[in-house]
Amino acid sequence: GGHIEQVPRDAKLEPVYEQIDRELRTQYLIAYTSSSTEGPDVFRQVRVEVEGKGLEVRTLAGYYPSK
Repeated sequence: GGHIEQVPRDAKLEPVYEQIDRELRTQYLIAYTSSSTEGPDVFRQVRVEVEGKGLEVRTLAGYYPSK
């Protein structure tokens, strides 16, 4: 996922770079190792919750482990 910044040919790019910089400074990656002993064909549900105004979580609903 992502988005496109369309900038007129003669426009300055600094505001676009600043916006990208702000977005990258507010994104986090969370990783974990599952302790599940179920087989690789069992779907593992993922749920992430955050508290606070203006916060948004974007994640997959879950995954199938690698075989």
